[in-house]
Amino acid sequence: MDTTATSAPRTSAVSAKLAVRAFAGAAIGTSAALILLLLATSTGQVLQVQVGTRAPQEVAAGAIVSVILASGVGAWGTAALAIRLAPRPRAAFLAIAALALALSLVPPVTAASGAATWWLEAMHLVVFTALVAALAPAIPPRRVTWSVPVEAQGLLPGGS
Repeated sequence: MDTTATSAPRTSAVSAKLAVRAFAGAAIGTSAALILLLLATSTGQVLQVQVGTRAPQEVAAGAIVSVILASGVGAWGTAALAIRLAPRPRAAFLAIAALALALSLVPPVTAASGAATWWLEAMHLVVFTALVAALAPAIPPRRVTWSVPVEAQGLLPGGS
């Protein structure tokens, strides 16, 4: 049986699968973040941020949704690029995602104070978890070379 792949998988099919997973992760992350916002406001906490010398602004649900959708698009693009360019796509995606999380945790610390900081940090963590949990399983652990027989890559039983 000849198992040599003659053509690369359709990039659009892989990208579409990632897009669906990114949207699902963003939807779950949005739900979780909005639940946290509801919990914070129901306990009397006002989530406000102050950037520079501007007056403090309350964190609105619309802002949360738009930032999470942008994060989902960014995660989707990062996953697609990792699959296309990195020899170990999943590890590359996870490393970039961890760096993005670390960088995203800085603004709440600098722009908010008190308990608001903790609520905002929790929102970042739940969105990160939702996006990574949705996308990482769809990213192969290593790049597949389609010009090499599948058995030689160890992808089928009996390969080396």
